[in-house]
Amino acid sequence: MALQGDLSTLDLADLLQSLALHARTGTLTVAETSDAADSAKGNGADSQQQAEHLYFKEGSLTLYGSSGRPKLVDVLTACGLISEESLESARVARKGSRRSLGAVLVDAGAISQEQLVEVASSRLLDDACELIGSGIGAFRFVEGKAPRGLFDPEERRLELALAPSLLLLEAARRSDHWQMIKSRIPSAAGHYIPQRAPRPGSVEGEPDLLAALVERVDGTRSVAEVLACFPHRRFESYQVLANLCDARAIRLASADDMARLAKGVSVEDPSLAQTLVARGLDVQPQHSGLLGTFVELAEARGEIESATDALKMLAHMRLESGDQDGAREVLERAKQVDPSDRAVWQKSLTLAIEQDRTADAVADGRHLAQLFQAAGLHKRACGIFEQLVALESENWSFRSQLAHSRSDCGELERAVEELASYGRQILAEASFDRARVVFSEIHELDPAHQEAEQTIADIDTGKLERRRHRRRRAAHLLRLSALCLTFFGWLGYELVARDAYRQAVQHVHRSELLESRNYEEAARILANVGTAYPGTTTAMWDVPSDLELLTEKARNMPKALQTTPAWNPGD
Repeated sequence: MALQGDLSTLDLADLLQSLALHARTGTLTVAETSDAADSAKGNGADSQQQAEHLYFKEGSLTLYGSSGRPKLVDVLTACGLISEESLESARVARKGSRRSLGAVLVDAGAISQEQLVEVASSRLLDDACELIGSGIGAFRFVEGKAPRGLFDPEERRLELALAPSLLLLEAARRSDHWQMIKSRIPSAAGHYIPQRAPRPGSVEGEPDLLAALVERVDGTRSVAEVLACFPHRRFESYQVLANLCDARAIRLASADDMARLAKGVSVEDPSLAQTLVARGLDVQPQHSGLLGTFVELAEARGEIESATDALKMLAHMRLESGDQDGAREVLERAKQVDPSDRAVWQKSLTLAIEQDRTADAVADGRHLAQLFQAAGLHKRACGIFEQLVALESENWSFRSQLAHSRSDCGELERAVEELASYGRQILAEASFDRARVVFSEIHELDPAHQEAEQTIADIDTGKLERRRHRRRRAAHLLRLSALCLTFFGWLGYELVARDAYRQAVQHVHRSELLESRNYEEAARILANVGTAYPGTTTAMWDVPSDLELLTEKARNMPKALQTTPAWNPGD
């Protein structure tokens, strides 16, 4: 008889009670729902691997099987009840017989029968309670014997029997505690470190289990790794860990703690240090201490690319925080770790330009341009040479390499025009030797360039030098002629002003303006000369001197002779 359904409509507890009530014998399979299974298939997973199998004999749970569930002997080894040597010896002794490994181990005194049954029963209870607590999936119950391949043969030989009533009571009890446990231990991936030794009686839990857990909670193991040492007592272990958190005997490790722990074990166990750093970075990807330790470990393993990526992240963080000097130090280290990483050199070049460190920028630019050229990225190389030309405009090497890079990326016309413009500028400065170098470069890039060919010929024959000499002489003559014209023009202007001044003085004398003490009229006549011919020596020196003399005469004239108020030349 087969029974099937969905646990979303039928409670698993009711199903188990029904199996117990009717003393059914068969296999109960609980699997993901169809939607979840389709999703698993879409991700490349086998939906059958997600199924949980429970075998009931006359209503009692006796076996549990699922994909990935460790074998009983592996559990015994993980929890330290037997050693690897004992297990290997038992396998050797078992060859040629039908005895179970468990029986061989018991006979050899490696473990007692009571311990074997206790571990198997505890694990069966743990697995079943967790499945009941999940309460999801589709189920199918098929009566009959336990199928081969689904269950651990070692457990089958023990003939365990767990009453569903006991199982359901325990599942209910654990369900009440899980909420508290998860609030203290939210993730099995977390790492916890000791804060202080728990006082006797301050933490609930079996003493042996408590001591074993305290010994293993040192920060280097995740919760999952700690619990892996107690695969048959997962719930109890979780509960004790939660109690240790309540007692503040342990706390969740921070990123700083993970960095410190990784450094502490980096020499003795680099692999563990790497794991700790990776887990710390999963929680806080931009922690500088963890990134620094990651770089050291990656360098030691020869993982240059990984170390460089971490250094780039550190440099970015420093720049975002405004610490340019710190970013510079990180970039310098990254350049040493991987001299071929173009992104590192690009960032270093940009930072050097921003900080006006021209020499460093030039050095970075040279190296970066070589990296781009080696990779065939000539367009990118052009951009770097453009920056170098802007930094050192007189450096012919940069201009030449820029032109060749432009030619390599198909911009020959632009390369030639830029060089020609620069060559004309040098010719204007009469630097013929330098200009010849420039136009020779143009001729090398474009042998058909007529201007370059003609310019080189003119330089070699001295034609440009002679032309420059003629132009200089013509310019000299032109300046001299302009000077002469200016001088004689000014001289003629001065003579005219001098003649006007002479006529004004004669007029004052003929009119007897001084004798008649008409100083005001005489001053007006002379002042008109200064106004008419500004800028002449006559207007600047002779006229002001005469006006000053007339002013003095007007002031000294007897008051009885003054028919008008004393004249002031400013009136």
